Amino acid sequence: MKTNGIYVCLNVLPSIELRNLVLTGIPSDKFHITLMYAVGEYDNIFEVENYLNDVLFTKGLPNDMQLIGFESLGKDVDDRAIVALIKSDDLIVIHNELKDKFNLKHSFDDFKAHMTITYGNTDREADTMVKCLNSMIWNNIIFEPLGFKVSTIE
Repeated sequence: MKTNGIYVCLNVLPSIELRNLVLTGIPSDKFHITLMYAVGEYDNIFEVENYLNDVLFTKGLPNDMQLIGFESLGKDVDDRAIVALIKSDDLIVIHNELKDKFNLKHSFDDFKAHMTITYGNTDREADTMVKCLNSMIWNNIIFEPLGFKVSTIE
């Protein structure tokens, strides 16, 4: 089946402290970390799903995710996202294997594991919020992995 692209994410449930920061009504079942966003013509979505099932059954879900800070992302100065940056060797391995094994080309310059906590901020709002969040102490924030999701890009 040919697609216009392949999207892969890990659904997660972050600690309550982080869920309470969500200001734009992102439902808790929509928290995720994008592992691959590959725009282009691909015909290997089923192979990608099989690979992720193999990862799940041989290694389990990634469990080394750590909050390392906050950042704003996006190119539009009036529509910046605030994200929680996540360090995880497991996620990097999966991302790189998706690129190498399936020739998927990530649509962004580099892979930056993150979970979005709010959308639709101006540059000024985003800068202020990021400075405030990064000045706080965040101990024992847990990202509970819920499962992989693979879908096509329309």
